[in-house]
Amino acid sequence: MTDIRIKKIYDIASRRFIQQGYDLTQIDHIVKEAGISVGSFYDLFSGKKVLLKFILKCTIDPAFMDSDISFPLKEDLFLHLDEEVILFLNESNRVFSEPLTRQAENYFFERMLSDAFDRIYKYRIGCLIVEKNASGCGKVFEYYKNYRSKFYQIILEYIKIYMKQGTVREVAFPELIVLFIVESMSWWAMDMKFDTFETREDISDDIAKKVCLDALIQAYRKE
Repeated sequence: MTDIRIKKIYDIASRRFIQQGYDLTQIDHIVKEAGISVGSFYDLFSGKKVLLKFILKCTIDPAFMDSDISFPLKEDLFLHLDEEVILFLNESNRVFSEPLTRQAENYFFERMLSDAFDRIYKYRIGCLIVEKNASGCGKVFEYYKNYRSKFYQIILEYIKIYMKQGTVREVAFPELIVLFIVESMSWWAMDMKFDTFETREDISDDIAKKVCLDALIQAYRKE
């Protein structure tokens, strides 16, 4: 899929679905900003719902953007997308939690934070769209809430292990510390560029990660 219009539509629709919502975003808004005609849009997508599904598919499978598929994209191409997303989220948490089976041996606090940040960053567009569009995402939205809850629990288990090992300082309310950690990473990895009062396009992704992790490591690592 090499048509430059695809990437333009993807970028514009993603931002609009996040910032103003799927229901309030009209195809006219997208094509006007992309500088293409409505007819050109329908040459590529059979409708707005298919565009939403396309964005979610690209979240879990970035290579899909450039895959060899025929146009216009239609709903039957995404018949099993809900199941694909659920399986993907399950696998993501399974991989992230795998070091817990070894009591995080050789999987240090700094590495865990870095991996958690990377997961939030890598899937940020799809996650934000799901978070902001419960009605449009249906079953995926409900499962995404479970995924987030499990993600919190995995980090909590790591924090408890690190406190026991003496590499993270003792805290009175570990559950709230994990909430703070995840929400801090979410802001720097996702919200800063897409969903905050004043978005910050001038801050690179690498700098955002460094600033966030430096603060969290200094706050909780036991010297």
